Amino acid sequence: MLKGKKKGFQKVEARISDETIAPYYITVEESQYTVMIEGSTIPQGYYGSLDGALRKIAHYKNLETINQSTVTLNEYLQSYKETVNIISQAIK
Repeated sequence: MLKGKKKGFQKVEARISDETIAPYYITVEESQYTVMIEGSTIPQGYYGSLDGALRKIAHYKNLETINQSTVTLNEYLQSYKETVNIISQAIK
């Protein structure tokens, strides 16, 4: 019995890149979405849905905006919502 992939098999993959999510991008594979950052080969996370991947990017971008500041929960949530809205506007 043969094991493994057939000779000549190529993995089906696509890349989603947009200025609103830069420097991050998403690779789409058969069963998952992988969040990557430009210039790095280390995945930032694996997600079962595009929505999950985009929410994680919004989280990362929000942290970059806050950048070591101490904020209230309300300020954090407001900033996160603004980041999500910016990404959502790119989809429409």
